[in-house]
Amino acid sequence: MIGLPSVHVAKMTKPNHPSIHSLSIQGCLLRTSLWLAILWHGTIVRTLGAEPPSPLSWTIETLAEGVCRHNKELAAARWVIESAKARSRQAGKLTNPRITTSSSLNTINPENMQGFSLQQSFPITARLRLEKNVASLNIEQAEKEVQWMAHQKVMEAMESATRWLALHERKEILKEQITLAQELYAALKQQQERGERSPLDLSLAVIQIKELELKRPGLESSIHSLENQMRSLLGQQAEEPFRLEAIWKPMAIPSASPLNTANHPAFGVLHTEADIHRTMVALEQSRKWQDWTLGLSHQRSVNEDEPFGLERNRWLGFQLSIPLPWWQKNQGAVAASQANL
Repeated sequence: MIGLPSVHVAKMTKPNHPSIHSLSIQGCLLRTSLWLAILWHGTIVRTLGAEPPSPLSWTIETLAEGVCRHNKELAAARWVIESAKARSRQAGKLTNPRITTSSSLNTINPENMQGFSLQQSFPITARLRLEKNVASLNIEQAEKEVQWMAHQKVMEAMESATRWLALHERKEILKEQITLAQELYAALKQQQERGERSPLDLSLAVIQIKELELKRPGLESSIHSLENQMRSLLGQQAEEPFRLEAIWKPMAIPSASPLNTANHPAFGVLHTEADIHRTMVALEQSRKWQDWTLGLSHQRSVNEDEPFGLERNRWLGFQLSIPLPWWQKNQGAVAASQANL
């Protein structure tokens, strides 16, 4: 009887033509190598054909916004605000209540007793409200410090941009001076060929051209240094091109009218810090009286009362714990807070 071969037998059967099997393996390897070559070629073509990143163009008006958005130090300083907000979530809250249980058994007779109590501490002063005020003032101080830091970075960027524009203006002037000096040298050379000028005049013109050309590397170095500084302030990479589209203008003389310093970030930081110190003094004074503790207890007991047998009792009680400021009055912390004013 002829039947189909089992799967097990088919797996164990070796190929009758090993040369054909090796040729199929070589064909698979050839096709795989061909696909890899095509993918590699496409990647190289896309890389070479990709357009270079367009340089960011800045103006005097957009410098402040660019510094506030992309400066790395400002981004790190803003985490201080988030940290202050996180700490404020647990400020001005009561301590957690405490639960106490007790149990006692008489090993001789069936007498026993079980108890349960709940205790909560609360301040009798304005400590919680003052803690909330300190937390909110810390958030405000962190925001004012970030504003002051942003103000400094923007002023630094504006100063660097002004110097960058001035150096570019000097570079253009130097370029014109070199061009005029070269034209003068060409005119003197023609006059010398006609015998109208001495070789000394021609040598002086060459020296003047060399002196002007020696100033160019110093200007280029100063311009590159300012560009690197501007990249750092604007959060750009070192390899990214920098371009500032603006025209240098002479600075106007400020008026003699009194300046409004009420909204200045530096004064805001100082005022907020003074408010924090004053609030801390009041907070340390409120800590002279520690928290009072109020408790509620329930107790159940089983006592033996001869000759009547076991007697069951239930008790409900109240507790009040008042710490007295006899020896610890928090005077040191109050004095330390007052010293910061």
